[in-house]
Amino acid sequence: MGADDHVIEMEEIDEASCWQLVARAGFGRIGVNHGDEVVILPVNVDVIDRRVVFRTKQGSILAESGGGVAVAFECDHSDRMAESGWSVLVQGRLHDVTGTDEAAGWNELRVRPWAPGSQDRWMVVEPTAVSGRRIERRRVLPAPGS
Repeated sequence: MGADDHVIEMEEIDEASCWQLVARAGFGRIGVNHGDEVVILPVNVDVIDRRVVFRTKQGSILAESGGGVAVAFECDHSDRMAESGWSVLVQGRLHDVTGTDEAAGWNELRVRPWAPGSQDRWMVVEPTAVSGRRIERRRVLPAPGS
């Protein structure tokens, strides 16, 4: 079996499917400017009303950035053996919604951080752009009878 026995396809993922993948992933990374540096931090997430929702602790970089700064959230999945995977990018503005009527109704078990300690701040990424890509490597099967 040689390289010509496989085809690699890359496709854009529609927005509705992107949101399904983010919700299913439940984990990703937030990139934010902090001083003169770009910081990328892992977060456990859920999707509520087509927004990325997560919890963090008071005083953290993310809590301090919750005043509407531009952020990027990314989640993905890859299968090294199959040489395939997907990636979703949500660009938007980060807001601390702790204490709002909306956040008061959210169940803490819905967005359960893996990190130890109190994660008392509810954060929301209000999206400005959502995009995703899927790459798949498949074996080309011979035509029947050949």
